[in-house]
Parts: sequence; C-alpha cells; structure tokens
Amino acid sequence: MPFQDAFAQALNNAGISIDAGAIPDQGAVASDLDAFQVWLASLEPDTLAAIDQVAGENPVKAGLADPSVAIVAGIGPVLAAVDAVPSAFSMSATLELLRQAFEAGAADA
Repeated sequence: MPFQDAFAQALNNAGISIDAGAIPDQGAVASDLDAFQVWLASLEPDTLAAIDQVAGENPVKAGLADPSVAIVAGIGPVLAAVDAVPSAFSMSATLELLRQAFEAGAADA
C-alpha cells in the first residue's frame, strides 16, 4: 500500500477524515513532522502550555503551514483535517498523533 494511503487510513482510524491525495510523499511528511517537533521543543514551557491550551480549544493547527509562519510546508491539509474534528487536540497531542500515524503508514507502505 502506498504511504499516503496507509497514513490516511491510520488517521481515519483515529477519527480524522482525510483523503490520501491531500497527503504529500513520505519524505515531505517526515520533514514536516521533524520541523513541527523542533518548533515545539524550542518553546519555553509556559509558552508551550499556552499554545497547547489555545490549540486544544481552537482550530488553529493548520496555521503552522501558512507561508507567513513557515513552520511546516506540506502537511497543511493534514493539520486542517485535525482541526476539523470535534475532539480537542493540543499541538503536542497533534504531533504525537501524527507521529503514530506516520509510523503506521510507513510500516504498511
């Protein structure tokens, strides 16, 4: 199974609906997840706590892909899909969820 299909299936199994066609190639997803992790790790603990709270209450995660923010480039549609679910995901929980889906997708690819 292609990575995009396996990654989409893993996200769909987690309750996040996304079409595999909206997912970039495996290398681009890996790069963006690494950039996401580096950005989170660069935050002061109080700042991270505040961002996690705001992101858990508001659909703002897709903003990380905005060119003016430039934290991630290709996973904007994936972050938008996370924002679209009624469950609240903090930034940290989003990264963890996407890492798990990536691992599942890479294993099935």
